Amino acid sequence: MSSNPQVWESDKSRLRMVHVDEPGIRTVQIAGSDPVEMADAARINVESGAQIIDIKKRRPDY
Repeated sequence: MSSNPQVWESDKSRLRMVHVDEPGIRTVQIAGSDPVEMADAARINVESGAQIIDIKKRRPDY
C-alpha cells in the first residue's frame, strides 16, 4: 500500500490493508519516500493487525 494517506480510502488500498481477523501471518508492504508518512502508515497497519511490515523506500523526488 502507499504511504500517502490521501489514497488510503480507495478500494484498492482498503483491500490491501491488513485486518486483525484474517487467518495466518498478516503482512503488509508499504511503499513511499516520505519517512513521516511511512511511519504513520506502519503504525496504522500495526494497529490493524499487521505482524510483518515490508518497507519499500523510494528515493525522494527533488
